[in-house]
Amino acid sequence: MEETLGTKLLERFGQEFRLTSPGSEIFERAVAVEQLTQEINDRVRALDVRPSGTVKLSVTEGLANLWLTTRLAEFCRDNPDINLEIIPSHGEYDLLTSGIDVAIGWHRPTEPRLVGSRMGFVSFRLFASEEYVATYGMLSDIEEIGRHHFLQYDTHVIQRWSASLMEAVQAMDLIKLRTSSISVYVIAVRAGIGIGLLPSFYRHHYSDLVEMPMELADRGELWVVSHEETNSSRRTRMLLDFLNTDFRKNGRYLFG
Repeated sequence: MEETLGTKLLERFGQEFRLTSPGSEIFERAVAVEQLTQEINDRVRALDVRPSGTVKLSVTEGLANLWLTTRLAEFCRDNPDINLEIIPSHGEYDLLTSGIDVAIGWHRPTEPRLVGSRMGFVSFRLFASEEYVATYGMLSDIEEIGRHHFLQYDTHVIQRWSASLMEAVQAMDLIKLRTSSISVYVIAVRAGIGIGLLPSFYRHHYSDLVEMPMELADRGELWVVSHEETNSSRRTRMLLDFLNTDFRKNGRYLFG
């Protein structure tokens, strides 16, 4: 190499060899190249390792039933080594204490270490069954509530959707059925027990629901949320990326 470079790289001192100044510079560069090569090899090996394990996802029951679960089929096909655990919620973000990796909820996260992306706005409407409307008529204004029956779902109370309407309904003792289950709530609406408040996209799934003409100002913000301590996991990041992409690409009817 000395002959090729035209410079002396080593000097002999008795039984020892020492690097010359050019030799030291070349040695340092060679070490740097070796370290970079090792780093590249490590990264390539990491890319070859498929993520595995379980991701816990918290989501409201209605959204899971009517939208999310069917969309997750694609994620499961593309990531056979990642398992999902879906935990029904009322839209809260109790991530660390409950071991949740990702949550989908109805409001902007306020805790300092939560990381969220807003997917869009969901409007709400009042619905009843055809049988109910045939018996009690339509509801067009809050002044007409006295001749109607209503249903109450716990999440609506927690989120305070249509708070002024429901306070008036409660004051007049017009709530015919209360439940913490969205499945029971929807069945009660379809059975004609009373009027229920639902996201507007429910009309795409239940053609027998009749939408009341009464205008509501309620809109829910739909957020995908994770915690900065747990979202560094590759499997969690992959689910977050999928949800963000899929909501923006295929969730148009949710936000219409």
